[in-house]
Amino acid sequence: EIIPKEVRVTSKQSGMQFTFDRRDFRSQPLELFNFDFYEQAEINIILKMLPRKAVLYDVGAHIGWYSLLIAKSFLEATIYAFEPVRSTFEYLKKNVELNNIKNIRVYNLGFSDKAGSITFYVNPSAPGNASYVNLNPSGEIEKVTCRTERIDDFVGKHKKKISCIKCDVEGAEFFVLKGAEETLKTQEPIIFTE
Repeated sequence: EIIPKEVRVTSKQSGMQFTFDRRDFRSQPLELFNFDFYEQAEINIILKMLPRKAVLYDVGAHIGWYSLLIAKSFLEATIYAFEPVRSTFEYLKKNVELNNIKNIRVYNLGFSDKAGSITFYVNPSAPGNASYVNLNPSGEIEKVTCRTERIDDFVGKHKKKISCIKCDVEGAEFFVLKGAEETLKTQEPIIFTE
């Protein structure tokens, strides 16, 4: 379904609906439409590893592909979905609402090895590829400032034991995990990362 500024796709496999910016030519629903799957092996691995009542941190949640599929499969799980880029975060929030999912908490926040803010370089036609580094110096790029925290600090405030961290943050995974050292030592969550 094409609506002003957005595209909405309903997945035959999951029945989930996703809306995204019509300029985003690399969005998961379009990959699904083009190739009949999107990271199916990865989703299957996560679904096999997680306990029924998992607490999952989806770091770099984008529009919510992993969060929504996991939340639908594990109704007793709690998913914390983190997306630092405001425009992408708005689609994440819309998709959670669109599917009436109650076990996902969304945060307009990124993780790193220190709290503060960071500039991301965002290509409007592929916002899921936002990065600390300008990966497309000759193309159209938007600079956006995003808030960051350390996972250790976030966990300290929310006091829930983490079962799994899914981390896909376009090359900054090391910094995310460096900011989670205490959590990794004490809670030993499953790490599923790019």
